[in-house]
Amino acid sequence: MVLLAVFTLVSCTENHRSTNQLCASNKALCEKLNLDDNQCKDERTALIWQRYESKEKPRDMVKFTELKLTKIYIKCMTVSAQIQTTTLKEKLSRRSVALFHAKDSERRLEKELETSPLPEIILYRWSQGDKKALEQYLRLEDTPYLDSTELQLGLASYYIDKDKAHAAYILVKALTYYKGHTGEVRDKAVSEAVKSLATSYHALEKVENAYFWAMVGNFLELPVAGPKKLEMMYPMEPETRDSLSELAGEVASAIDSGSFTFAMVERFTEER
Repeated sequence: MVLLAVFTLVSCTENHRSTNQLCASNKALCEKLNLDDNQCKDERTALIWQRYESKEKPRDMVKFTELKLTKIYIKCMTVSAQIQTTTLKEKLSRRSVALFHAKDSERRLEKELETSPLPEIILYRWSQGDKKALEQYLRLEDTPYLDSTELQLGLASYYIDKDKAHAAYILVKALTYYKGHTGEVRDKAVSEAVKSLATSYHALEKVENAYFWAMVGNFLELPVAGPKKLEMMYPMEPETRDSLSELAGEVASAIDSGSFTFAMVERFTEER
Protein backbone atom coordinates (compact mmCIF):
# COMPACT_ATOMS: atom_id res chain seq x y z
CA MET A 1 0.00 0.00 0.00
CA VAL A 2 2.83 2.39 0.87
CA LEU A 3 4.67 1.79 -2.40
CA LEU A 4 1.46 2.09 -4.40
CA ALA A 5 0.83 5.50 -2.84
CA VAL A 6 4.34 6.57 -3.78
CA PHE A 7 4.06 5.46 -7.39
CA THR A 8 0.61 7.00 -7.80
CA LEU A 9 1.74 10.37 -6.52
CA VAL A 10 5.02 10.30 -8.45
CA SER A 11 3.19 9.60 -11.70
CA CYS A 12 0.97 12.64 -11.12
CA THR A 13 3.82 15.00 -10.32
CA GLU A 14 5.87 15.75 -13.41
CA ASN A 15 7.88 18.61 -11.90
CA HIS A 16 9.56 16.42 -9.28
CA ARG A 17 11.12 13.22 -10.58
CA SER A 18 12.62 12.15 -7.26
CA THR A 19 11.91 12.54 -3.57
CA ASN A 20 15.20 14.41 -3.15
CA GLN A 21 14.13 16.97 -5.76
CA LEU A 22 10.76 17.34 -4.07
CA CYS A 23 12.41 17.93 -0.70
CA ALA A 24 14.87 20.43 -2.18
CA SER A 25 12.04 22.61 -3.46
CA ASN A 26 9.65 21.98 -0.53
CA LYS A 27 11.88 21.82 2.54
CA ALA A 28 9.04 22.11 5.04
CA LEU A 29 7.67 18.76 3.85
CA CYS A 30 10.84 16.88 4.72
CA GLU A 31 13.24 18.74 7.03
CA LYS A 32 12.07 17.18 10.32
CA LEU A 33 11.92 13.62 9.00
CA ASN A 34 14.72 11.07 9.28
CA LEU A 35 16.28 11.80 5.89
CA ASP A 36 19.43 9.90 4.79
CA ASP A 37 18.33 6.98 6.95
CA ASN A 38 17.32 3.54 5.68
CA GLN A 39 14.93 3.02 8.57
CA CYS A 40 11.28 3.44 7.50
CA LYS A 41 12.40 4.65 4.07
CA ASP A 42 9.29 3.46 2.18
CA GLU A 43 6.93 4.84 4.84
CA ARG A 44 8.77 8.17 4.87
CA THR A 45 8.76 8.48 1.07
CA ALA A 46 5.02 7.76 0.87
CA LEU A 47 4.36 10.34 3.57
CA ILE A 48 6.45 13.04 1.87
CA TRP A 49 4.62 12.66 -1.44
CA GLN A 50 1.26 12.62 0.30
CA ARG A 51 2.20 15.80 2.18
CA TYR A 52 2.89 17.38 -1.19
CA GLU A 53 -0.50 16.20 -2.44
CA SER A 54 -2.16 17.74 0.64
CA LYS A 55 -0.34 21.00 0.01
CA GLU A 56 -1.52 21.10 -3.60
CA LYS A 57 -5.05 19.80 -2.93
CA PRO A 58 -5.96 20.46 0.71
CA ARG A 59 -9.20 18.48 0.64
CA ASP A 60 -10.45 16.40 3.54
CA MET A 61 -9.92 12.99 1.93
CA VAL A 62 -6.41 13.96 0.80
CA LYS A 63 -5.60 15.06 4.35
CA PHE A 64 -7.15 11.86 5.68
CA THR A 65 -4.81 9.81 3.50
CA GLU A 66 -1.93 11.88 4.88
CA LEU A 67 -3.14 11.14 8.41
CA LYS A 68 -3.22 7.39 7.72
CA LEU A 69 0.27 7.45 6.19
CA THR A 70 1.49 9.53 9.15
CA LYS A 71 0.21 6.84 11.50
CA ILE A 72 1.98 4.14 9.47
CA TYR A 73 5.20 6.18 9.63
CA ILE A 74 4.79 6.68 13.40
CA LYS A 75 4.33 2.94 13.92
CA CYS A 76 7.54 2.22 12.04
CA MET A 77 9.51 5.04 13.67
CA THR A 78 8.40 4.02 17.17
CA VAL A 79 10.41 0.85 16.66
CA SER A 80 13.29 2.54 14.81
CA ALA A 81 13.72 5.25 17.46
CA GLN A 82 14.43 2.52 20.01
CA ILE A 83 17.19 0.87 17.99
CA GLN A 84 20.39 1.40 19.94
CA THR A 85 23.65 1.95 18.07
CA THR A 86 27.18 2.51 19.31
CA THR A 87 28.46 4.54 16.40
CA LEU A 88 25.39 6.37 15.10
CA LYS A 89 23.90 8.05 18.17
CA GLU A 90 23.13 11.20 16.19
CA LYS A 91 21.00 9.11 13.82
CA LEU A 92 19.12 7.72 16.80
CA SER A 93 18.49 11.30 17.95
CA ARG A 94 17.20 12.28 14.50
CA ARG A 95 14.81 9.37 14.61
CA SER A 96 13.44 10.57 17.94
CA VAL A 97 13.01 14.09 16.59
CA ALA A 98 11.26 12.71 13.51
CA LEU A 99 8.95 10.66 15.69
CA PHE A 100 7.94 13.64 17.83
CA HIS A 101 7.42 15.71 14.69
CA ALA A 102 5.21 13.02 13.15
CA LYS A 103 3.09 12.83 16.29
CA ASP A 104 2.63 16.62 16.17
CA SER A 105 1.53 16.27 12.54
CA GLU A 106 -0.90 13.53 13.53
CA ARG A 107 -2.52 15.78 16.16
CA ARG A 108 -2.66 18.70 13.72
CA LEU A 109 -4.37 16.64 11.03
CA GLU A 110 -6.88 15.20 13.48
CA LYS A 111 -7.69 18.74 14.62
CA GLU A 112 -8.17 19.92 11.04
CA LEU A 113 -10.49 16.99 10.30
CA GLU A 114 -12.55 17.03 13.48
CA THR A 115 -15.50 18.80 11.81
CA SER A 116 -15.34 16.96 8.49
CA PRO A 117 -18.74 15.65 7.32
CA LEU A 118 -17.23 12.78 5.33
CA PRO A 119 -18.39 9.39 6.69
CA GLU A 120 -14.93 7.80 6.39
CA ILE A 121 -13.53 10.48 8.67
CA ILE A 122 -16.50 10.34 11.05
CA LEU A 123 -15.91 6.58 11.32
CA TYR A 124 -12.24 7.21 12.08
CA ARG A 125 -13.09 9.73 14.82
CA TRP A 126 -15.52 7.25 16.33
CA SER A 127 -12.81 4.56 16.28
CA GLN A 128 -10.65 6.96 18.29
CA GLY A 129 -13.34 7.25 21.00
CA ASP A 130 -15.27 10.32 19.84
CA LYS A 131 -18.85 9.74 21.08
CA LYS A 132 -20.24 12.64 19.06
CA ALA A 133 -18.80 11.02 15.94
CA LEU A 134 -20.63 7.80 16.84
CA GLU A 135 -23.92 9.70 17.04
CA GLN A 136 -23.17 11.31 13.66
CA TYR A 137 -22.35 7.95 12.12
CA LEU A 138 -25.49 6.24 13.37
CA ARG A 139 -27.61 9.02 11.89
CA LEU A 140 -26.21 8.04 8.49
CA GLU A 141 -27.66 4.53 8.68
CA ASP A 142 -30.03 3.76 5.79
CA THR A 143 -28.65 6.68 3.78
CA PRO A 144 -26.54 6.46 0.59
CA TYR A 145 -23.61 7.99 2.48
CA LEU A 146 -22.70 4.56 3.89
CA ASP A 147 -23.00 2.69 0.60
CA SER A 148 -19.67 0.88 0.71
CA THR A 149 -18.37 -2.38 2.14
CA GLU A 150 -16.06 -0.69 4.65
CA LEU A 151 -18.63 1.82 5.90
CA GLN A 152 -21.31 -0.83 6.34
CA LEU A 153 -18.79 -2.99 8.18
CA GLY A 154 -18.15 -0.07 10.53
CA LEU A 155 -21.88 0.22 11.16
CA ALA A 156 -22.17 -3.52 11.85
CA SER A 157 -19.42 -3.28 14.46
CA TYR A 158 -21.70 -1.06 16.54
CA TYR A 159 -24.57 -3.54 16.52
CA ILE A 160 -22.57 -6.76 16.85
CA ASP A 161 -22.84 -6.82 20.66
CA LYS A 162 -26.27 -5.16 20.82
CA ASP A 163 -28.34 -6.80 18.10
CA LYS A 164 -26.57 -9.65 16.32
CA ALA A 165 -29.47 -10.29 13.95
CA HIS A 166 -29.43 -6.68 12.74
CA ALA A 167 -25.63 -6.74 12.56
CA ALA A 168 -25.87 -9.80 10.30
CA TYR A 169 -28.34 -7.98 8.06
CA ILE A 170 -25.86 -5.09 7.73
CA LEU A 171 -22.94 -7.46 7.05
CA VAL A 172 -24.79 -9.05 4.14
CA LYS A 173 -25.59 -5.57 2.86
CA ALA A 174 -21.88 -4.73 3.11
CA LEU A 175 -21.01 -7.62 0.80
CA THR A 176 -23.40 -6.35 -1.88
CA TYR A 177 -21.26 -3.23 -2.29
CA TYR A 178 -18.06 -5.17 -3.03
CA LYS A 179 -17.23 -4.87 -6.73
CA GLY A 180 -14.77 -7.73 -7.03
CA HIS A 181 -11.50 -5.79 -6.96
CA THR A 182 -8.51 -7.32 -5.22
CA GLY A 183 -6.72 -5.39 -2.51
CA GLU A 184 -7.44 -4.15 0.98
CA VAL A 185 -11.24 -4.26 0.68
CA ARG A 186 -11.10 -7.93 -0.39
CA ASP A 187 -8.44 -8.91 2.11
CA LYS A 188 -9.87 -7.09 5.12
CA ALA A 189 -13.46 -5.90 4.80
CA VAL A 190 -14.91 -8.83 2.82
CA SER A 191 -13.01 -11.33 4.93
CA GLU A 192 -14.20 -9.71 8.17
CA ALA A 193 -17.83 -9.53 6.97
CA VAL A 194 -18.01 -13.23 6.07
CA LYS A 195 -16.30 -14.39 9.26
CA SER A 196 -18.51 -12.13 11.37
CA LEU A 197 -21.62 -13.55 9.69
CA ALA A 198 -20.56 -17.09 10.59
CA THR A 199 -19.78 -16.20 14.22
CA SER A 200 -22.91 -14.07 14.65
CA TYR A 201 -25.22 -16.83 13.49
CA HIS A 202 -23.32 -19.34 15.62
CA ALA A 203 -24.00 -17.11 18.65
CA LEU A 204 -27.66 -16.86 17.60
CA GLU A 205 -27.76 -20.69 17.36
CA LYS A 206 -28.92 -20.47 13.75
CA VAL A 207 -27.28 -23.74 12.68
CA GLU A 208 -27.94 -23.64 8.94
CA ASN A 209 -27.05 -19.96 8.67
CA ALA A 210 -23.80 -20.42 10.62
CA TYR A 211 -22.79 -23.46 8.58
CA PHE A 212 -23.66 -21.72 5.31
CA TRP A 213 -21.53 -18.61 5.97
CA ALA A 214 -18.66 -20.69 7.34
CA MET A 215 -18.71 -22.68 4.08
CA VAL A 216 -18.72 -19.42 2.11
CA GLY A 217 -15.58 -18.57 4.07
CA ASN A 218 -14.06 -21.92 3.08
CA PHE A 219 -14.75 -21.35 -0.60
CA LEU A 220 -13.16 -17.89 -0.28
CA GLU A 221 -10.15 -19.50 1.44
CA LEU A 222 -10.60 -17.49 4.64
CA PRO A 223 -9.23 -18.65 8.03
CA VAL A 224 -12.41 -20.38 9.25
CA ALA A 225 -13.16 -23.91 10.46
CA GLY A 226 -12.81 -26.51 7.70
CA PRO A 227 -15.64 -28.69 6.31
CA LYS A 228 -14.87 -31.68 8.54
CA LYS A 229 -14.93 -29.63 11.71
CA LEU A 230 -18.09 -27.87 10.54
CA GLU A 231 -19.79 -31.24 10.11
CA MET A 232 -19.10 -32.01 13.75
CA MET A 233 -20.13 -28.54 14.92
CA TYR A 234 -23.39 -28.44 12.96
CA PRO A 235 -25.12 -31.82 12.59
CA MET A 236 -27.82 -31.91 9.88
CA GLU A 237 -29.27 -34.12 7.19
CA PRO A 238 -26.79 -34.92 4.37
CA GLU A 239 -29.19 -33.51 1.76
CA THR A 240 -29.44 -30.22 3.65
CA ARG A 241 -25.67 -30.03 4.03
CA ASP A 242 -25.08 -30.71 0.34
CA SER A 243 -27.63 -28.07 -0.64
CA LEU A 244 -26.08 -25.48 1.67
CA SER A 245 -22.56 -26.28 0.47
CA GLU A 246 -23.58 -25.95 -3.18
CA LEU A 247 -25.22 -22.58 -2.57
CA ALA A 248 -22.22 -21.45 -0.49
CA GLY A 249 -19.96 -22.14 -3.46
CA GLU A 250 -22.21 -20.09 -5.74
CA VAL A 251 -22.35 -17.21 -3.27
CA ALA A 252 -18.58 -17.25 -2.77
CA SER A 253 -18.06 -17.04 -6.55
CA ALA A 254 -20.55 -14.17 -6.77
CA ILE A 255 -18.80 -12.28 -3.96
CA ASP A 256 -15.43 -12.77 -5.61
CA SER A 257 -16.70 -11.48 -8.93
CA GLY A 258 -18.56 -8.55 -7.39
CA SER A 259 -21.99 -9.81 -8.52
CA PHE A 260 -23.37 -10.84 -5.13
CA THR A 261 -26.94 -9.71 -4.36
CA PHE A 262 -29.16 -9.77 -1.31
CA ALA A 263 -31.66 -12.07 -3.04
CA MET A 264 -29.09 -14.88 -3.21
CA VAL A 265 -29.13 -15.33 0.58
CA GLU A 266 -32.51 -14.01 1.60
CA ARG A 267 -33.33 -17.19 3.52
CA PHE A 268 -30.07 -16.87 5.48
CA THR A 269 -30.46 -13.24 6.41
CA GLU A 270 -32.08 -11.93 9.56
CA GLU A 271 -34.25 -8.91 8.86
CA ARG A 272 -34.85 -6.28 11.51
